[in-house]
Amino acid sequence: MPKIANINLENNLVLAPMLGVNCNAFRLLSKNHGASLVSTPMIHPDSIFNQKDKDDIIKQEKPISAQIVGKDPEKMSRAAIILEEKADIIDINLGCPDKDVLAQQSGAFLTKHPEQMIKPISKVISSVNCPVTAKIRIGWDNNSINAIEVSKKLEDLGIAAITVHGRTRKQGYTGEADWDIISEVKKAINIPIIGNGDIFEPEDYQNMLEKTNVDFVMIGRGATGNPQIFENCLRYKEGKALIEKDLKLSYSFFLEFLNYYKEYSPRDNFSEIRQHALWLLKGIKNSSNLKKNLSLTKNIESLKNIFEKEL
Repeated sequence: MPKIANINLENNLVLAPMLGVNCNAFRLLSKNHGASLVSTPMIHPDSIFNQKDKDDIIKQEKPISAQIVGKDPEKMSRAAIILEEKADIIDINLGCPDKDVLAQQSGAFLTKHPEQMIKPISKVISSVNCPVTAKIRIGWDNNSINAIEVSKKLEDLGIAAITVHGRTRKQGYTGEADWDIISEVKKAINIPIIGNGDIFEPEDYQNMLEKTNVDFVMIGRGATGNPQIFENCLRYKEGKALIEKDLKLSYSFFLEFLNYYKEYSPRDNFSEIRQHALWLLKGIKNSSNLKKNLSLTKNIESLKNIFEKEL
């Protein structure tokens, strides 16, 4: 059974910590369809202290990782202590390319200046009893690829596992992920490595495992509106028939998502619900009119009615 430190996981598939996507209903949907580990979106410590972000971590989605971003050792450790009460793993974001995050000298800034990540990471590790992991990019740009150097430093600090997104900060989410560098990190490091980048089909999952020998595979954009990708990855690996996505399946996913949202979400945000409904139509043929009609809805009942008229 795969594991990160003392956390046992059912398989090696991980849902990426996507901001604006990973509400607990989507995390539960992903877990129910094959993800063994899910994550909160990136969380700023101040939002925890100011209670701007409502806590939506629930026991039904465990094991779960809570991701924090920042540079201040005291704030990071305080946030980690609060999150540890419900999360199984604390993940530190060292790869976010967002300009606002970089302006705070956080996220990918710290992998550009690895000496500055020592204090906050050490403080978090010493403050909690759960495993602490980190997510990095392969470098700042193509002229400063330093994923192995950063990973070795993280391992020395006591990080339990490292997610390597195979893009540079400069790439953002464009271009191709460099799996060769992920493979090099895996060879150089003794703790579990989680490969991330360009997993959109079950074949991509299998290819990453074979090419990089990583311990886990993290899926982000490939899971948005496509929760069955996790189950299909497992089916592909076992040589089983894949689940084919169609409108009926997408609507069943939406109803499942909606049930989770109504029961567990601390928010009442129709636009969030509608956005997930629209994402679930990704890849569905001749769905442009349906998407247009759904985008104009103002409540859940009208949204469901429009869906059901198409079935």
